[in-house]
Amino acid sequence: ITTFWGFDATMSRRKLLSSRKPAWIRYALFAERLRRQGTLFIAVSEFLRSRLIRSGFPPDRTIVHYNGVDLAGFAPAEHDSDDLTILSVGRLVEKKGIEYLIEAFALVATEVPEARLEIAGEGPLRRSLEQLTSQRGLSDRITFHGSLPHEVVARLMQNASIICQPSVTASDGDSEGLPTVVLEAAATAKPLVSTRHSGIPEIIVDGTTGFLVAEREVGALADRLLSLLRNAELRKKMGVAGRRRVEEKFDMSKQAERLEEIYSETIASFRR
Repeated sequence: ITTFWGFDATMSRRKLLSSRKPAWIRYALFAERLRRQGTLFIAVSEFLRSRLIRSGFPPDRTIVHYNGVDLAGFAPAEHDSDDLTILSVGRLVEKKGIEYLIEAFALVATEVPEARLEIAGEGPLRRSLEQLTSQRGLSDRITFHGSLPHEVVARLMQNASIICQPSVTASDGDSEGLPTVVLEAAATAKPLVSTRHSGIPEIIVDGTTGFLVAEREVGALADRLLSLLRNAELRKKMGVAGRRRVEEKFDMSKQAERLEEIYSETIASFRR
């Protein structure tokens, strides 16, 4: 049984082979054998399942099973914060699209002087993103927290007004699967602004639990952020709807139980 999380279903064989990463090269070399001999293939989103089938994985042995989120660990705040803070969480790599968020925030900052942007995460692009922040004159409005423990991230989410995850398809084809941080943000009852990328539209209902824009669309991203910053009632309404959605579809305990059932059913079928 093989589970696919993102790049393993979206990157081309050529990119995998040229990656210089032994595990990626090995996967590229033996993927065809895996497709033939694998008993079951699990994708963490419908988007990834479609990509796997397109690349030759058998539809009858390729299923979707969503990741879950710890609903207790990421719970709504007891009191709403008065700060107008936008939060983004994730590794500082190309597919997270943070440069587009910084550019969008430069537009937001001229309209809402009290707004702030906080970025939690570490990665190879940190220096260039900090340089972009300085070039836009936003060093006093944008905070880079670096890598943080889960409990600290949960508190940042509870205190934020909006969670923004502007994911994009990287130049090497690397894509998200079903971003855990989007599930965690929804669990804290915060409105989300993100992109129509990979499995994200399977979490966020555009106009109901948050807003979705096209990848790299800085103007549209800024527009949706401004809509939420200016409307506390809308933020609250979308946050409540998002929490309800993860309770229904992405509860970690229920998803873990279902995954155990999938393994048990597959083992029993294989033995028969």
